[in-house]
Amino acid sequence: MARGRTKAQANFQDKSWISAEESDEVVQYTVEIASWGHPLSQRRLKEHVDHILRKRLGSKFPSDSVGVNWTRHFIEKHSKRLHIYTAKPLDTARGQAVNPEANARYFDTVENVQLRGDSGKPIAPECTFAIDEIGFQPNGDEGFEKVIGAPGKKLQYKQQAGTCENTTVLVTVGAGGVALNPAIIFKGLAYLVRWKQDNPANAS
Repeated sequence: MARGRTKAQANFQDKSWISAEESDEVVQYTVEIASWGHPLSQRRLKEHVDHILRKRLGSKFPSDSVGVNWTRHFIEKHSKRLHIYTAKPLDTARGQAVNPEANARYFDTVENVQLRGDSGKPIAPECTFAIDEIGFQPNGDEGFEKVIGAPGKKLQYKQQAGTCENTTVLVTVGAGGVALNPAIIFKGLAYLVRWKQDNPANAS
């Protein structure tokens, strides 16, 4: 240990080109843009740090930059604030539609319908259903790119333009405990009966 640090932490900090203040700013920036749906990959994190150091150090900064393993060590050092995820695609149009004003209007509308939607009376639980959907786009790097975000999340979404092809899965659950069979929507020229074979969820 060196002043409360492990030997590895001490070596990393002593050899680091980036200052503690710059490290904190980089971590905050990384977490913030990940929350917007634009998480950094390790390559982009390295490029971002290289740019900061070249601006500050000029010719003193080595031409080969911070090194190929620098980002991994940086994330390990700040593991309480950073985590590596496999990116989950989020369509850009949908991602940009999520904002405080849109959220507030949506929940106000849902509350009004739920409390007064049955001729001014609350809607009964057995008449209340929630539906959710998820789309899968056939992109080449879907589910493979590693990106960085704040720890503690199950998924880290990444906005992308996507393609025109999309497979959608719809799941519907009632407040009374009833679950409808899921529905799967995808492009096809014809319907084949065998598509419903090996279908434990009885999806339509």
